[in-house]
Amino acid sequence: MRPRATRCQEGKKNGRERCLIMDAVVYTTRGCQACRLTIKALADQGVHVESVQLEDNPRAADLVAALGYQQAPVVTTGDRWWSGFRLDQIKAVADA
Repeated sequence: MRPRATRCQEGKKNGRERCLIMDAVVYTTRGCQACRLTIKALADQGVHVESVQLEDNPRAADLVAALGYQQAPVVTTGDRWWSGFRLDQIKAVADA
């Protein structure tokens, strides 16, 4: 996964500039609260998020199942994967 071109904007915290630092893909299911929270937390950390709805994308669903994941959301940043709402992983991505 390639980093996106950096886009910076004035942040809400302490008036500091925030930049989008990288892409993350979040594989989601309908009605998934953990999915919504994960997407929001990543975005709040300045990470550009692409959401993929598993019910609408059989190839993505097959990929997630082949990797052994059984719980949404499934998140990848290219070099790391996890499932569920994992604030520790989200912070690690933002700090990278």
